[in-house]
Amino acid sequence: MPSEFDFFRQWYPVSPVEDLDPKKPVPITLLGQSFVLWKSGAEHEQPDTYIALKNECPHRLAPLSEGRIDETSGHLMCSYHGWQFDKGGKCQKIPQADNPELLEKILEEKGDNFCVTAYPCLVANGLVWIWPDAESAELAAQKSLPLSPQVDSDKGFVWSSMVRDLAYD
Repeated sequence: MPSEFDFFRQWYPVSPVEDLDPKKPVPITLLGQSFVLWKSGAEHEQPDTYIALKNECPHRLAPLSEGRIDETSGHLMCSYHGWQFDKGGKCQKIPQADNPELLEKILEEKGDNFCVTAYPCLVANGLVWIWPDAESAELAAQKSLPLSPQVDSDKGFVWSSMVRDLAYD
């Protein structure tokens, strides 16, 4: 008997890259889950690398998509209290913490409580793809994207989208 199809263990295209502003986090909803897509401002990041995190700060559950990307660190900053998260979802800064050594110790001991769930995310053929199951990242790395061979940018084929506003009433 064949196993059941798992919708959460598949790659999904969520946005054309051309529609995203690399300087702003973007909210995405997929399969009833809320994600934030963003691009790190760090210089070591690839130009086509986007990051997908759960769109929820672990501190007060504020949407991270309403935050911003810190110009200095390149981390995603929550708009509510300014907590900062790296591309893996690990908390890197809590502005209200007076003692940096104590904060570092707490993050080492209870770091999972201060983390945001990170999801596999790729860019291919001008689209950003998300794997909406954080627990199966190894499977995501093994499974190829469902790309159309007819729209392969490596072979010179490209696609473009267009939006046209029409007045009607």
